[in-house]
Amino acid sequence: MNNFNNVKLLKIAKLALKYQTTSANILTDICRKRWLNQKITPFPRVITLYVTNKCNLNCPMCLNANYRNKSQTKGITVNTINKILPELKKYKPLVCITGGEPLLNQELFEIITLLSKNKILTSMTTNGYLLEKHAQRIADSGLEFLSVSLDHYLEEKHDKGRGVKNTYKKLIVGINKLAEIRRNTPSNIKINTVIRKDNFSELSRMYDFIESIGIDEWSLQHFSFTTPNARAGIKKYKGTNFLGDYIVGKNIETDFFLNIDQIKILKGELADVVRKSKYYKTKLSIKPEMNDIFSYYQGKSPSKKSQCNWPFDSINIMESSKVALCLGNEIGNLAKANTIKEIWNSNNARNFQSLILKEKILPMCFRCCGLKYNFQI
Repeated sequence: MNNFNNVKLLKIAKLALKYQTTSANILTDICRKRWLNQKITPFPRVITLYVTNKCNLNCPMCLNANYRNKSQTKGITVNTINKILPELKKYKPLVCITGGEPLLNQELFEIITLLSKNKILTSMTTNGYLLEKHAQRIADSGLEFLSVSLDHYLEEKHDKGRGVKNTYKKLIVGINKLAEIRRNTPSNIKINTVIRKDNFSELSRMYDFIESIGIDEWSLQHFSFTTPNARAGIKKYKGTNFLGDYIVGKNIETDFFLNIDQIKILKGELADVVRKSKYYKTKLSIKPEMNDIFSYYQGKSPSKKSQCNWPFDSINIMESSKVALCLGNEIGNLAKANTIKEIWNSNNARNFQSLILKEKILPMCFRCCGLKYNFQI
């Protein structure tokens, strides 16, 4: 165990030295968020690139199902990255690549290599279906963090949740191949699991499985959903305040996602994985933070004591070059603006940030993964 911890510390040290500005920003933001300081950063600390809307799976619980495969563009291109590269080099944000399925973007590896060569810390999330095919290219690209979505340790359950057969087999083979190729690099491979009705009672076994395949980190994410009452409140508020039409969360037709007995089981499973994390090699993270898991899954609305920092330090660049804060709220377009900073300092951005500061949270924040949940009145 001591040898393993030494290896982890060495990885962290190498990354910190390589990305000094980004590391300093991350430490500053950790302190800022700990003391709940909603302060607008001079430039976005995190930039999420939605490089494509296309996807090769058909997940029934997908939050982006309405947008999937409706793209009329090539997605984000190298030309787009070159346009913003001077700013990225100056401010050193963390760049997170996602989609859709990023590996379907024909210029993806050119984009990652360009970012890596300019010491821009970059991560990517993939469903893993094409991981084996592209393992060597991923390793050669300079990507530092890779997150792979795996929702069950049983093949049939994972494939059912992804809507395509053999997804599990391709994912596992791909992870093993990539792990072997990158054994001597500081790169980090993470498994991301969304808590669902078909896995909430088997999270402890899932952790055992992930530990057995030698993954660096396991990220557990609470399921994001919207109830009929929540949607009614969102619709009313949006009509009054002219906000974007994107709602974070899967529509369900009941007022709760899990019943009381199911939540008790989930709470026990989470306690068990936290206990195991004290001696397992695979690091554990559980998101989003919350002070009452029963209220969360019973569909209660978060109180004004909840907080989110995303609108103050992060932006999303969509495949169409539109730039948005959370909730799909467009604040500009890279096809029209000269720089990210121009968009970041625009009236559109400041008006939305001011609204968050005034209201604390909005009805659309109901089950957003960026919120730190507090259900105390």
